[in-house]
Amino acid sequence: MATVSDLESNLSLLNTSNIRLSPEIVQYLWDNGVDVDALKSHAVLRPQAVDLSHPLTSYFISSSHNTYLLSRQLLGKSSAEAYNQVISKGARCVEFDVWSLSSRSSTFNAESTGPKGDSGLVVTHGFTFSQAVSLESVVSAVKVAMEAEEAKNGGSPAWPVFISLECHVPVDEQQKIVDLMKSSWGDRLVAAPLRGDNPPPLSAFMGKILVMVEYYPPDQENVDVDSSDVTDSQGEGEGQKPRKKPPHPKIIDSLASIGHYARSMKPREGWYQQQFNEPANILINISEPGLAALLPGSLDHLITHANSHLRRVFPKGTRVQSSNLDPRAFWRTGSQVVSLNWQKFDRGMHLNEAMFAGSNGWVLKPSILLPNGATQTTSQRQKKLEIEFLGISDCYPPDDLTKNGDSFHAYIVAQFFPPSAEPTKLKTKSIKTKTLAHSAADIWFSKPQVLEFTYNSEEEALSFLRLRIKEDEFGKDDILAIFCARVDLLDSDVDGKTKGWRLIRMLDGKGNWKGATVLARFKISDASTP
Repeated sequence: MATVSDLESNLSLLNTSNIRLSPEIVQYLWDNGVDVDALKSHAVLRPQAVDLSHPLTSYFISSSHNTYLLSRQLLGKSSAEAYNQVISKGARCVEFDVWSLSSRSSTFNAESTGPKGDSGLVVTHGFTFSQAVSLESVVSAVKVAMEAEEAKNGGSPAWPVFISLECHVPVDEQQKIVDLMKSSWGDRLVAAPLRGDNPPPLSAFMGKILVMVEYYPPDQENVDVDSSDVTDSQGEGEGQKPRKKPPHPKIIDSLASIGHYARSMKPREGWYQQQFNEPANILINISEPGLAALLPGSLDHLITHANSHLRRVFPKGTRVQSSNLDPRAFWRTGSQVVSLNWQKFDRGMHLNEAMFAGSNGWVLKPSILLPNGATQTTSQRQKKLEIEFLGISDCYPPDDLTKNGDSFHAYIVAQFFPPSAEPTKLKTKSIKTKTLAHSAADIWFSKPQVLEFTYNSEEEALSFLRLRIKEDEFGKDDILAIFCARVDLLDSDVDGKTKGWRLIRMLDGKGNWKGATVLARFKISDASTP
């Protein structure tokens, strides 16, 4: 069976011929007047149209960290094709760590993969044993990905893509970067300020590529703390001195000019209470622990600052196995670019895919994070999310069960993730089942399993529901399938054909849908008060 990656399987359900339902579920649907064909073709999530009229600072942007790596951070293989893959899945900020082959050979693994370039410049993870890919190949991959998106969408311009550039190239070779980008990307590259509104709306950048280019104030020119570092300083920029490294190359004017809309600067003390006007469009590039150290005390300042400056958050360097940060707390600060290791489909990526489902990688921030949001009348109205489960079809069995008729117990665990607190967890009863001839299993609860969560209505767009089917066994229960969604995207409408029931496509551990579905019904209402 062909796999359908990510949450798109719950957004666009045009191909329903490969959906199998258990006999018990089919019988229940017939008995209760549910149109099975209508149910199969009904989306679980309702994507929201993106308002393109706001400036870049008003959006969350789906972002990939160390995009070129295929696995681990320190010993990983690299490929230019990774850029094509992540952009096709909705990433709108990808990373270029550019080095020169003329640099000291000890700074990176000079072994390259993919097409060799003539520039002598490569993209790799410096000071590690990761492989390198030519700069030409990754520049080309971004162009190919955007052209493919436009062809798929009937010629409509691709959604804007940011390049997070880390330039480790000597001054006398930096012009090569500019020339490569201009020659390959042509008019796509935003190489100068646009005419018209200042700041321009997102609509002005459709089909375009923007580059984040480093800016080093005079007092920071000989300090380099970058997202390739293996260690981090807590409270970065807050009274702690970054460790000294060899002086960072200065940025030549022609390279700086293509970063007009995002001059990337490391944080300095009190940065979140300062407005930076020279150069224009300063972006704060801060580590995961550096920003976390400012929470919760500086939350209001961080939200306000993000209304006038872009902010990029990158994972701490100790995540050498490509694990991910939890992006929720950073989105709550208004941070637009929270970079994740797309190499691993873990909780961080579950939440990221839920945030950007159906959005093409750009999501308008909720009103509480936009200008004047703090002065708007806020509501403490509580809402209730009720989930009713009836059964599972074609559940993926545990890896150690390969024979037809092998039995195991399984249940569904539901987690509600508010914007920054730990999730609340509830679960259904455990049911014994057995594998079928086609290496899957059905589960029938016989009686509806109902789980309820309450939450603040103001935070609905920053809250998430994650469902996991787990094997009930001695010790740690293995995860068999996953679904994660933003609460405000859940389709809880009740119509005559489906009676409100939905078939949730459950992903496997690698983020692919291979046939597993959960029959469930969502109900969102005001929480009654005694």
